[in-house]
Amino acid sequence: MVEPIRRPRLLKSRLPLGPVLALAASLTACAPFARPIISHRGFVPDPEAVASVRVGIDNKNSVTSRLGTPSTTGEFDGETWYYVSQTQRQFLFHRPKTTQQNILAIRFDQNNLVSQMETFGLENERQIAFVKRTTPTRGKELSFIEQMFGNFGRFSSESERDQPRPD
Repeated sequence: MVEPIRRPRLLKSRLPLGPVLALAASLTACAPFARPIISHRGFVPDPEAVASVRVGIDNKNSVTSRLGTPSTTGEFDGETWYYVSQTQRQFLFHRPKTTQQNILAIRFDQNNLVSQMETFGLENERQIAFVKRTTPTRGKELSFIEQMFGNFGRFSSESERDQPRPD
């Protein structure tokens, strides 16, 4: 008597194979080929133009003609001009990360002549802790139900609205 050939049994998975393969493919499909997005923002300094600005000789007009208008000015005195540039790197869906930052600060004296030039980078960065307080308001917090049904019975007919109210 000839015995039938036994084939090995495949292990049966409790998870359907199609969705598992689709999930694995979607998670790994873009990762090897994805490149970070590099973006440059703000003032891109020309080293020759920055080097041509001379302390005590150049004024606001000559600085504007060489470097252009500043990114921002000093908030309190207006006598400091800031030229800001930033390079950010973003990978896939993550938040962008600042990889390089340059700030050129040009200070002017009372005669509108350049008195000082400084450059700042990421190493000069400081974290500022913002205050998270809120101003309390008068009145009462209404729930959703109170807002929806709070005006029932407060409506009046047109004849009641036309009559003067006793004060």
